[in-house]
Amino acid sequence: MVPTGQTMAEYWADAMVDDRRELLAQAFEELTVLPGKKGPKGFDPARLRRRWAQEADAGAEGSDQLTLL
Repeated sequence: MVPTGQTMAEYWADAMVDDRRELLAQAFEELTVLPGKKGPKGFDPARLRRRWAQEADAGAEGSDQLTLL
């Protein structure tokens, strides 16, 4: 959980790696990063497959966009 009065982005920016992992573990049932493609380097959100922790259908793929800052 993110402390009251702090946005998710603010918490993420100041969090230690273990705290970030815990936050991701709470938010997602499953988070997979697909293989990259040749070419320019950088983050491609299309490579993420996620299942939010609160989803009832285990086969459902998250339709909400994920933004990492």
